[in-house]
This record gives sequence, C-alpha cells and structure tokens, in this order.
Amino acid sequence: MLNSLKIRIQNEWQQTSAYQWLHSLSSRDQLIVKGLALAVGLALIWALVWQPVAEWRTSNDARYRQAVATLSWIERHESELRAAREARRDDGRGGQGRLMMAQVANSAANAGLQLSRVQPETGGFSVTLQDQEFNAVLSWLNDLSTREQVGIRQLSIDAQSTPGLVSARINLN
Repeated sequence: MLNSLKIRIQNEWQQTSAYQWLHSLSSRDQLIVKGLALAVGLALIWALVWQPVAEWRTSNDARYRQAVATLSWIERHESELRAAREARRDDGRGGQGRLMMAQVANSAANAGLQLSRVQPETGGFSVTLQDQEFNAVLSWLNDLSTREQVGIRQLSIDAQSTPGLVSARINLN
C-alpha cells in the first residue's frame, strides 16, 4: 500500500508543469534549482520552526531563572514574611498602620498644624483638621505625598468664615 502511494505521488508529480519545466533545463541548471530549493526549504524550516522554538526556550529559561530567584528570596526571608503577616492580623494594618499614623501626626506638628482627629479606617486612616491655614495644609499634603510617601485617597477642604482658614478631611493610605 505504501509503495502504491509512492508511485501515485510520483506519477502526479511528473504530470505537473513544474516537473516538466525542471526537466527541460540542462543538468547543470537542474542542479542549481535543486540546490536553491534545498536552501529555501532549510531557511523556511529555520524561520518557521527552529527560531521560534529557540526563542520560546530562551524566554522560558529566563522566566524559570526569575522564579528560582524569587523562591530563593522567599526562602531567605520566610521568617520576616511570616512576622509581617502576623502583624497585619493584629488590626488589619499591623504595626505599620500605627507607625504611619504617628509619622503623619509628627509631620503635621512639624508643619505647624494641629490635627483634630486621626482615625483608622479600612485600607488606611482619616485625618481631620479644623481652622488651619490653607497654604500650610497644602504644603503639608505635598510633603506627605512626596517626602513621607503617604498616599492621599480622598481630600475634602472647606473654607471657613475667617479668610485663609480651612477645615479638611483627608483619607490616607
């Protein structure tokens, strides 16, 4: 059966115009055409098969190395990571939340502002200021976000009856 299939394919190939054109050439030209066909075939195999597989292998190798490095880092810092997770269980933010609230309070005092209220909230905390100088509040907020790396989620500023004074409610994280 395999042999009959081979003979059938040969017969059909011999009836094509490409076969007839190839055999109308001199033996030297036939050799050149066959060499070019081989070179084109090899180039196609390289471009369509070998190169994508090699790129995939290189990419996966880099991802593997990154994963191994991450795993190694996690194993080296496992005790610290467990301690941080336990600290977060305390009040949702752990010691870091209390530390950040103290940092914000100190920063406000250094800016000459008096905080009316500091209250923990989900994902952060809120700060309330009353009757404070507008420019001092804006300067303090700028320092919080740039120097102290405290994120401002929401800000509400209301003017007071005295010009230049404001009250503000700020949600920080």
